[in-house]
Amino acid sequence: MTVAQRIRNGAVYDVSGGMRIAHNLAAGVGFSQFGRSGTGTVTATIPSPRAFDQPLLVSRDADNLTHTERTIHGRITWFMPVSDSFDISVSGGPSYIHVVQGLATGATIAPGTQSVSLGNETQSGNAFGVNAGIDGNYKFAASFGVGLWVRYTYGKLDLPDVKGLKVGGLQGGLGFRARF
Repeated sequence: MTVAQRIRNGAVYDVSGGMRIAHNLAAGVGFSQFGRSGTGTVTATIPSPRAFDQPLLVSRDADNLTHTERTIHGRITWFMPVSDSFDISVSGGPSYIHVVQGLATGATIAPGTQSVSLGNETQSGNAFGVNAGIDGNYKFAASFGVGLWVRYTYGKLDLPDVKGLKVGGLQGGLGFRARF
């Protein structure tokens, strides 16, 4: 029996803060959350109870397999002024990623049949990873502005039933900026 599940793209919630530690350098921390519900495909080859070497290939969808990532990002950020109202920043650092993953488990086959029943289970774990990003900031007042950001986060962990689960990925968004 095999299970395949694809985690689709979705919205990311992100809030970050930091403090300047030099003229164009800041240290900070951020929190982001991503979650998406999805389905998985379970494929099983079941021996026939009546005929030798006549297995049945069964394919079923497993619903409500939710994937959630809650991440704390540490960052060192370098600001590069382009003009008085626009700058670009480059950042990177470690990430701590908590993952909750819904899995199709508990497949059972009634004795003497080729009928498959599925169950759902939730497993969670933590990964240490890295993040790197770039941010374009436009100030429309002395301390306030907006920004467009792109970040890549990478982590990998083992859950009890999933080994080598890669988490993170390419993220981006628009945000409000306040500098003091």
